[in-house]
Amino acid sequence: MRRLAMTRIFTVNLTGSQEVPSNASAAGGGGLVIWDEGAGRATYQFAIRGLDFGPATGTGARTPATADDVTSMHFHSQFRGVNGGVVFGQINPAQDGDDLRVTQNADGSWTVTGAWERTDPATIPVTDFAAVLNLTPHDLDAPLYFNVHSTAFPAGQIRGQLVSGGTVGGSAATGFDADFYKETYPDVAALAALGINPRLHFDTYGWKEGRDPNALFDTSGYLHTYQDVAATGVNPLEHYMTHGWKEGRDPSPFFDSSSYLAAYQDVAAAGVNPLGHFLSFGIQEGRNGFADGVWG
Repeated sequence: MRRLAMTRIFTVNLTGSQEVPSNASAAGGGGLVIWDEGAGRATYQFAIRGLDFGPATGTGARTPATADDVTSMHFHSQFRGVNGGVVFGQINPAQDGDDLRVTQNADGSWTVTGAWERTDPATIPVTDFAAVLNLTPHDLDAPLYFNVHSTAFPAGQIRGQLVSGGTVGGSAATGFDADFYKETYPDVAALAALGINPRLHFDTYGWKEGRDPNALFDTSGYLHTYQDVAATGVNPLEHYMTHGWKEGRDPSPFFDSSSYLAAYQDVAAAGVNPLGHFLSFGIQEGRNGFADGVWG
């Protein structure tokens, strides 16, 4: 039987420590790469702080110094700890002219969005990476990284490996994605084949074992970050879906609940959980998850 095409999320944490050689840059950021197997397209969205994109985008410098000026920005192909060649450029070379958007935010950070499509003049087509994007297991690195170069660090100031968040299935509106859960945890898939409900497994055992319910909810991280929630002994997913998002809490460093609601007033007006909306509708609608790499 032919496997159905899936959407997969990759998280990216941008730091100077991932550069080779590493550096102590105060710049940083986070982002998502969303691979749509059926369309053969990888959309990307990054939040970057501590750098100046003004000169590179022709909009004028935003800081008096030149050391923080971005000079180039690309996807590279290689594993963590090794330098690899450019496979798709955003700035020098500019290979995403039809989709790339770089905008400055009120806090001085920058949002970078775009799409790596099969029709782009990339150095290597995105479809050449389809196998690794489809098959990289949850929480493991894909052999791709995003690199931002600057005047001070011509070889790269901040770099982030693509880490698989897993599949986005069709049942994520409640926060629990059965497709993700079964694919990520083969023992649960085996139990499901015997008639055990995956959601029941998560609610009874999974969260206590540190298992994640969807591609953007970090069970262990939520309990570690929000010690008051951990102290109550409640299911962290249930807490977030019921109370946490209303309190401005994030499900992981790669989705900002408050920023999503502030940006999309239709979602806020509907009173729905922002993460559930993003996983079920927002991704397909091209909305930004505001993955800044920090907990809110």
